Order: sequence, then structure tokens, then C-alpha cells
Amino acid sequence: MKVFLSHKIDLYGISNSIYIGVFEDGTIQRFNIEQIINYTNEIITYEVRFLLNDIRNKYQGKLPKITDFEQIVKVNAGRSKKSYHKGNYPWVFWNRVKRDIGTEESRKIYNHLRENSDEDLIIPTLEFLAKKLKQYHEYSLIKIQESNQLERFNSLENEIQQILNRRQVEGIYIDEKILKDLINRLEVNKNALVNKLRYKYNLINLNYKSLRVFLVDKGFKISNEDYNYFNLLSFLKTSRITSEICKDIYITLRVKSDYEKLKQYITIDDNLIYPEFDCIGTITTRILINYPHIQQLKKENRIIFKAKEGFTLLYCDFNQFEPGILASLSKDQVMIDLYNSEDIYTNFSEYIFGTKALRKEAKVLFLSYLYGMSNKKLINSIDYIIKKKGLTKDASATDFFSKFKGLEKFKVQESKKAIELAYIQSKTTLRRYIRQTKTGKGRVSESRFVLSQLIQGTASYILKKSIVDVSIDKEIEFLIPMHDAVLYQVPSHKLDEKKNIIEKCFVFNFKKLCPEINATVDFKPFEN
Repeated sequence: MKVFLSHKIDLYGISNSIYIGVFEDGTIQRFNIEQIINYTNEIITYEVRFLLNDIRNKYQGKLPKITDFEQIVKVNAGRSKKSYHKGNYPWVFWNRVKRDIGTEESRKIYNHLRENSDEDLIIPTLEFLAKKLKQYHEYSLIKIQESNQLERFNSLENEIQQILNRRQVEGIYIDEKILKDLINRLEVNKNALVNKLRYKYNLINLNYKSLRVFLVDKGFKISNEDYNYFNLLSFLKTSRITSEICKDIYITLRVKSDYEKLKQYITIDDNLIYPEFDCIGTITTRILINYPHIQQLKKENRIIFKAKEGFTLLYCDFNQFEPGILASLSKDQVMIDLYNSEDIYTNFSEYIFGTKALRKEAKVLFLSYLYGMSNKKLINSIDYIIKKKGLTKDASATDFFSKFKGLEKFKVQESKKAIELAYIQSKTTLRRYIRQTKTGKGRVSESRFVLSQLIQGTASYILKKSIVDVSIDKEIEFLIPMHDAVLYQVPSHKLDEKKNIIEKCFVFNFKKLCPEINATVDFKPFEN
């Protein structure tokens, strides 16, 4: 039987945690942490990360099935965080309560649970919240059925949630000595880069508002949409190809970010960190690690992670994941043949630069173009690299992409569909609603999200299906998800056997959705 669980969890070790559950028949029961851990049916709750942190103190290798209500609502929301203002995200349980009973009343309830209030006050409050949770859950199931996503949630997203729950409770090992040495090196490097910006460009303040003003003053065209960390960093990442200023700022911000992130790892127990995951972390349903920020670390700084005793790390990475998905979705035979016969990024590099050596730069340009970079900016970026590298080759990138007639047809077709429906959705991607005109149709400008949503949404689906399939083998332990790869730890004496199992699951799920593609994966060090 499902139980809808509300809780007052002590975050500071001052008082005992209190749990109240409401069953489907309306029965109310008070739980202790041992009863929760040993519960044999399904627990539906909110703020799952706090519950898992509480469970860790009593954990002995067994976890109940815990469904995160907020992930269900995310499936229904169909919008990115950028679509909402002031952090008022509709999938957050407390925001639902606030909308239901008003800001003042919800604040009182929240404060009761965060203070050391009398139990006579806390218990009725938790009962009220558990009943609200049950009510909201029933409504959310109706909405998720309407969008035909209930099966996906139950068989995929919720299964992934259980895998993430276990990893948060069990933690990930790190090498403390390597961590401390790395932090010291990064601090020296960070200080040198910050000083370089100060003396070379008179750039002192590196907060994102100041950086944006600085870049605009230097003549860069930055929209209001680039006024946040990830968008501005993305702008710098692309612009660094053609601008030394952007390159210097980008490198400094990355080093500064890694230094600050790695300091989060110092306060650890027994060389373990306990990541807090977000199962549907983005509008394309990618898994995010909210804390500590593992996924944003530069590759070379991932050397801090290690396997537990008797195990070896295995990092499985899809090859040319996004171009392969796009080739299959668009049914562009030229692109399919190119993908299956050679490395598509190397081919692009040779075509536009006359050399295979600039694969990295070609990859950035290739993906940027697919996701909306203008022809003018693409040509300017290529010309800059040719001049910077002293090359003589000057082929047209637009000529390269013009070979893919099926791709262009697919882009136009999917853009028209998105404008007509005012949302983007395929068989495997969750629905993404886009801004509408007064007539109720999607805005033409919003069609720039179409390829990104379809490709990355499909990529997330394939990766999650692979993770679920691999998890059947209990000796293969999931550790860290990346964009198109996963870090595992496996028994050292069964390394080859487990590697084969992982590879088969990954390739099978890629080919199942993209049968035209000769899907492959690589195993390489996590820090490469």
C-alpha cells in the first residue's frame, strides 16, 4: 500500500525527526526511521534529499521504494526553470502549498517545521501536509495520463530515481590527498588568471552582471537571456573561438568555478561524498547533480574520484551521440552514411579547415550550428580559426551542411509542428511548451529549441534506459551520470565481464531507437 509521507527532519542534530504517513484509505500513522527503511511498499514524499540524508544514519544496505512527488510534477510542467520567475517553480511541493493556502499560512507551516516547535503543533501540521500531498499526487496522475507519460514515469524515471536514491545514501569515494593537492594548485592558477584579467583588461569584478556589462561595452551583442551563469558561460564558450577576451574570461571562470566546487568536497566522512541528484534536472530530462557540482568539473579535475576497495572505475561514453541521434531522427541518408563510415567531427574539420587536427573546434561549431548558430556567425568563427592557425583551406561550412537535404526537411517539418501545437514532443521526449502568440500558436522564434529538445531529450531517454538495464546486474554499481556517459564501479576481478555487459546495454538501447546507426561506446579514464 502506498503511503504519503510528510516529515520534520532535524538538519542540525538537535531533535528527533518526525514522520507522518497517510495511506490510500485515509488512515494516518506515525513512523520512525526504521519503519521507513523497512517499508515494503511505496513511499511518496517530497524533499527526498533530506529524507535520504536522514536514512543514511540507519542504512544497512536496504532501501524502500521512494517516489519523489516533485519529479512527477516536473513531467507535467513541460517548461524549463528559465520560464519561471523568482524561483517559484510549480513542481516544488511548498510552492503548491503556498498557491493552495496562501503565502502567509504556508510560511507559518514551513517555519513550524524548521524550528523546534512543540510536537502538539508539529503533528497536526504534518498530518495536514500528508493529506495535501495525497491530494496533489492524485491530481498529478490525472495530468500525466493526459500527456501519455505515465508509463514512461513508472518504468523509466521512477526506476532511475531508485538508483539515484541508493547512490546518495551510499556515497562516492574520493582520494583526499589528491583533492587537497588539486585545490592548492587550482588556487595558485586561479589567482594568476584573475590578476591577468585585472592587468590586461582592467576587469576586476567577475560576477555575471559586471561581466555582461563589460562585454557589452566591448561591443559584444549579448541578449537579456544571457544574463545568468550558464547562458553567459555558453556564450563565452562559443565566442572564445573568435575572441581572445572571451577565451581569457572563460578559462578564468572555469578554473575559479572548479576551485570553488572542489572546496565543497573537503568536509567529508570517511573519504565519502553524498551527491544530491535531480532525476529530471533539465527540460530535456537530463539527470543533474545539484550538490556537489560534479558534472561541471573540468575533465582533468575528476582525478579525485576512486572506486571502493576491490572495485575498479569504468567510464562508458557514447561515441558521437548527438549527431547519431540527429541522423536517425531526420532519416537523412547522407548524414547516416557519413556517421557510419567515419568520425563526423573529423570529416567536418577536414572539410572546412583542410586538416583533421582541429576536431575539437569542429565539434563545437558543428553542434552550435545544429542548435541555431547563424550562418554569419559560423562563417566568422571559421574564418577566425583559419587566420589564427595560419591555414589556407577555406571551404564553406554552409556547403557542407547543404548536403544534408533530409536534415533540412526535418528541421522545417518539426519547427512547423512545434509552432502549430505550441509545444515540442516526440515519442521519447517529454513535452516542452513554448511561448505562444495571441492566436495560441507557438512563436516562430521558439523554433530554435526544436532540434535541441528532440536530440537531447532522446539522448537522455537512451542513457536512462541503458542505466536501468545495467542496474539488473547488482555487481555493477552506478556512480555518476554525465551528458552522454556514466561512471560505474565494478568488481576488479570481473572487469572484462562487466565491461561487456555495460557495452551491450548501451549499444542495444542506442540502436533500438536509432536502428540505422552503427552505435559504439568507448571506455576511458574518467578524467580524460
